[in-house]
Amino acid sequence: MNLTKTKKAFFAIILLNIAFLSFAASSLSISYKEAFLFFQNASLVGFLANISCELFGNNNLALRAPFIAISTLNLFLMFYISKDYFRYEKDRIYNLLVFAALPGVVTASLLVNEASLIIFLTLVYIAYFKKFNRHSYILLFSFMFLDNSFLVLFVAICLYAFGKKDYKLMSFAFLLFLGSIAIFGFEVGGRPRGYFLETIGIFATIFSPLLFLYFFYTLYSVPLRGEKNLLWYISFTALVVAILFSFRQKIYVQDFAPFVVIATPFMMKHFLSSMRVRLPEFRTKYYIGSIIVFGVLVLNTLSIGFNQIFYLFLKNPHDHFAIDYAFASQIADSLKSKSINSVSVVDDPRLQLRLEFYEIKNGGNYVLRTKIDDTADATIKFNLLGKTIYGVNVTKLNTK
Repeated sequence: MNLTKTKKAFFAIILLNIAFLSFAASSLSISYKEAFLFFQNASLVGFLANISCELFGNNNLALRAPFIAISTLNLFLMFYISKDYFRYEKDRIYNLLVFAALPGVVTASLLVNEASLIIFLTLVYIAYFKKFNRHSYILLFSFMFLDNSFLVLFVAICLYAFGKKDYKLMSFAFLLFLGSIAIFGFEVGGRPRGYFLETIGIFATIFSPLLFLYFFYTLYSVPLRGEKNLLWYISFTALVVAILFSFRQKIYVQDFAPFVVIATPFMMKHFLSSMRVRLPEFRTKYYIGSIIVFGVLVLNTLSIGFNQIFYLFLKNPHDHFAIDYAFASQIADSLKSKSINSVSVVDDPRLQLRLEFYEIKNGGNYVLRTKIDDTADATIKFNLLGKTIYGVNVTKLNTK
């Protein structure tokens, strides 16, 4: 089978993405929130994680495998949707590279949460609209029962339908909006406090700072160019609603981010068009700018997969951004190597639940302490490049 250069590049990105995510997933221990979802098994993501671990055992990669698979499907859907935005096939590859490398997309692909699933379902809905030029009322109706985040999607579709004078769709989306509130609720209480800068900072982390600035400018400038479509309404509405609410209260950015990151085709189209309308001799600054922005993006993404390196530069490992996803699996492996299959964690009940995922039971004749003054005194130590970066104490109880 003869593949075009575009298809070869596409499958190369797919394989590279799977390899990187699998490597990163293997190094991330289960967090307390993930363990809670796993053992509670009352959500769709918890169910998916349980099924995977039933098939492949309780390990880091099996826990995250369903979300890596969903992320891979997201790349296929993004590549399909982007066809309407670019004249050249290579531009679709550039867009896919940026989308796959977004830190927010990478973390959504690695963690046991709803983000990757929300991205997938939203892209399915958009792909259906692209294919058949009509809205899937069945999909929209099913979204109402899946997650409270889809409330944002319903608001966006209301605005889109109003702009298109499609009052049937607008009424339907508004009813779904009300239904979502009835099912999941909508919290606006508490003392009004501003979290604007914090929200902007999180979005900047999701995209990488330089890319987010250009992304925000692109979304803002779309109405001026008359290029508003369904994808723009969804992303712009999610971003604006998140920012507006952040002036009053703390928001869960993960409820909005899945709808924002899917708008990369707008950003890439705007950048490539702005560059190509200029003569070749005047494109240098665009080339330099794109190299810098993409370079920072890649570094941010690589920092997720190789996050353990940062422990070398921290005095306190608890200052690490990924500490909630660290050391549980290593502790469990060390305990098993000492033939310890049950332990009581006396100062960190969250770690107790995390260890249970790795089949270390609560109780027994051993006590584990995570809070120690000096890692040199730890009975179980974890080293990186010759430096002790973390340690815990495990002692046996005197049962006589």
